[in-house]
This record gives sequence, structure tokens and C-alpha cells, in this order.
Amino acid sequence: MSWTPSWTSEEKKELKDLQKRNEHREKELTKIFGTDTRPHKWYWRNEFPKAAKLIEYAQEDATRYKGLVQKELTKLYTWPNLEMTDDHFFTPGKGIFATFDREENWFKKMGFYEYQTHYTFSDSWDKEMMPVKILVPNDLPVGHKAPVMWFFHGGGYYKEDGCFESGFTKWTEWLYKQIPVQNFTIDKDHVYVEGESAGGQAAVTALWLNAAEDGPNLPIDVALLRYPMIAHYKRRWDKIADKDGKVNYMGVCFTKKDVMQREANITDLTKWLESHSLVPTCSSRWPSVGMAFAFILSVTERWQWYFQRQHSLPKAKRDELDYMDGIERANNTQASVLHQLLPPIYIFHGWNDPNCPIDNTQEFVRVLETKYPERYNNDKNLRFDIVKRLAVRKSGNPDGSINNEYSSDNVGHGFDYWLNETEEKFLRNAYDWVGDRWKTSS
Repeated sequence: MSWTPSWTSEEKKELKDLQKRNEHREKELTKIFGTDTRPHKWYWRNEFPKAAKLIEYAQEDATRYKGLVQKELTKLYTWPNLEMTDDHFFTPGKGIFATFDREENWFKKMGFYEYQTHYTFSDSWDKEMMPVKILVPNDLPVGHKAPVMWFFHGGGYYKEDGCFESGFTKWTEWLYKQIPVQNFTIDKDHVYVEGESAGGQAAVTALWLNAAEDGPNLPIDVALLRYPMIAHYKRRWDKIADKDGKVNYMGVCFTKKDVMQREANITDLTKWLESHSLVPTCSSRWPSVGMAFAFILSVTERWQWYFQRQHSLPKAKRDELDYMDGIERANNTQASVLHQLLPPIYIFHGWNDPNCPIDNTQEFVRVLETKYPERYNNDKNLRFDIVKRLAVRKSGNPDGSINNEYSSDNVGHGFDYWLNETEEKFLRNAYDWVGDRWKTSS
């Protein structure tokens, strides 16, 4: 059964009025800034108060009408069921997900202070804030010159938003000025970048943007990519289906017909929201909520179509750099990046990863070796470890107990979550390699 809008006539009127207010705000912003490139958004509150007030109104509207705008989206991503899409389903997990044993205050337990600020806001109608979370060791000595780690977590994503704000180094300078007392120093000369799964793609994008001739050109000591989603997310149904032709998601099996129908509904709803300029920005979601669409679009091989927004962009724009995956970016930009600013890279990947095929990572490594021979011609600057066996592999049982499988060759995706560095040689090698290159100035 194909998707049809279920908003009532009164609700549609509210959405239409919201659309009109959005259009009015955009016209007012154009009056303030003209059609030229707009100033960095972090300056708006102090230097362009009228523009900042318009953004506040947009955000208030987005909050007020969030439930109405996302009414149909909520139905589609509440999948497989309501319980499994609860925000706290994995914190901690139960039953077969009992290995996800970290609670919400895990960072605090591990000895970190947590801070959050906002880097920018989306260009979409809702002007959603883009948060940056900063973790600081609580035993960091006052005045210590602290090296920086940028971590790009996984969890999947499925739609590019186009709200990237350039000028990061200017933002950090501005941010420092907002802090009245500074008893710490960030060592920007020693940066480490790590990305896992979908975060591996984000990390590669960041590394290549930084090394671009017109990029920030920050010195990055080293990078670690863990089972990266380095290519457009695509999983072939015939390769991952069981003997009955079904695929497993969150412990529930689905037929191809079921998944194809949900993907068609997602497409129809997205087009409807786009036609009304009401596609909401999603800067973050809990994994239990956010992974469903990424899974559905990958196994129906529609992920790339969504990421490149082919449903709304003219064909000529589909090959723009912003819509490339990690392999394409490395392959097509070797002439426009400063090779010496690309850091040493360590990559490890499970040999039978069903989510992010190891073939893609092997192709990425081949591109680095052939297109960047002076930078990545030896294992001092490029290491690729195919993990074929784990000393201990943990899995959850339906009753919530943990099963330990020793000397396991079941090395799929996200396999390092529970591992002990002292037991797993590949993990120890990876972090020793990183540690040898990520130094402090003091």
C-alpha cells in the first residue's frame, strides 16, 4: 500500500501557514545580507541582531510544529516496533543487545567532563543548531597544553543536508573569546582524528577538506579508521539474506517486499515534504531511532540516491565534490590537496563485514597507494589490518546473559566495542601505532 498524507485539512492549513512564514523569513534575510555570501553565523547575534531574531523565530516555529511536521516520519522510522525505537533502548541494552552495557553517564564514569556548544545552524527552514560536544579529562592539569582528538562516531546517516559551515579555525578563535577565564591551552599542532563506520566517511571528508589548498591546513598527526563506510552505503540483498530470502534488522527478519514498500513510502514522504519546503533537519538521533532509514536505504540500494539528493538536484550537480564518497574524494582531488598535510592513516576492518564491505576499504587503500605514492608508499604512513580472528567475541543471549566465544572468526561490523586491548593484538598494534605519532608539545 503506497503512502498517502494523513494530515487533516486543519493540519495542512497549519503547515501551509508555516511554509509562508518560512518564505517570509528567507526574504527578510536576503534584505539584510543581499545575495552575496553571508557572514559566519556565529557573528550574527552580536553583529546582525535582526537576522539573529529571525533565526530565533524560525527555531521557535520548528519546536512548536515539530510533532506535526514529523508526524509521518515518526511512523516510518518507528521500526521494527515502538520498543526497539525507544531512545534508551541501548543504554543499556537488554536481551540479545545486553553487550551494549554503557549507560548515559558513561563518559563521566570514564573520567571526563562533558561540555556542549553550537558551531552553526542548518540552512533549512528550521535553522536547527549543530552541536559540538567537547570531552575534557577531569584530571587534566591546569595550564596543560592539551592535544586534540576529533572523533566521528558511527550509527549511519542517509541524507546530506548541505549546511556545512566553512571557517572552522575562525570559529575556534571566536569561541575562545567567549570564555572569560582561560586556564587551559589547546595544542592545535597535535591533532588526532578517528572515525568508526559511518564516521569513517566523515573523518576522510574532514582530512581531505583540511588538506585542500584553500583548507584550514591544520597539522594532523595521525588518523585511525575503524571498519569505515568509505563508499556509498549499499548492501546487496542476495548477499545478506538468509535461506528464506529475508534480512535481519535488530533481530527481526523482513521480506524484500516489506522493506521495498517502506523505502517507497520514505521516498514519497520526502518528496511531499520537499514540495512544501518542510524537510526537517536532523543533527542527531539515538541509534535505536536513527539507524532504521540507513538500513532500509542501504539494502534497497537507494542510499546514494538520497545522499546525492537526486530527487531534487539537476543532473549536473550530482558529481559535485560534496556528494562524493571517500573513495571518490581521494580519487578525484589528488591535484587539489596538499599531500604532505594528509596524516598517516591506520585502518582496521573485519574480514566478513556485512554492513561495510571490506572490498571498499581495499579499494580506498589502493587509491591512496597509487594516487598519493609519495605520501602513502610505506607502512610508516599507511597501515591496513584485515582482522580475521578475535581472541574473545561477546554476544547477548535472549535472557540477557553474555556469551563468550573464544578464538572466533566471526569478525563482522562494529566488532571492537567490547574488546580488551591486552587480549587483542591487532587493537594493541593499532593504538601503539597511533600513540607513536600523536605527541604533545610539552
